[in-house]
Amino acid sequence: MKARRPNANVISGLVRKYARMLGRLRVADTATEADAIWTEMAHMEAVIRMFDPSIDPWNIRPVRHSRPGRSRYLRDAVTILRQVGEPMSARDLARCILADRGIRFSRPALEAIACPLHQGLGRMEGRGLVRVPGTPRRWAVSQF
Repeated sequence: MKARRPNANVISGLVRKYARMLGRLRVADTATEADAIWTEMAHMEAVIRMFDPSIDPWNIRPVRHSRPGRSRYLRDAVTILRQVGEPMSARDLARCILADRGIRFSRPALEAIACPLHQGLGRMEGRGLVRVPGTPRRWAVSQF
């Protein structure tokens, strides 16, 4: 039987929480929010090193943060498609949603909206949405 290091569950939980903080840091909207996250991360890093000094926090990869209210993204996207009346890609729709919600534009913020939106639009294909042929994938509201 393989010997486990003591507190392995605690350490893995702390590392996972640190990775989530790194993900939140990438999509922070304001400098104040980023400073608060950095402070939390410093404390979390100290706790991780208390349990296992051999862990290097620079080797922990961030976990992509999903923004609160993402269940509204799909509804917002369909509303935008109805208003515009022409096919749009998930990235174009995500840019519109960022502008509508007043969120500062950044690539991580764009991807945090575009990725779930791309999946949701694909699921709605044939149920009110039509995929326009070509690349990149674009969707339009079907006209009944």
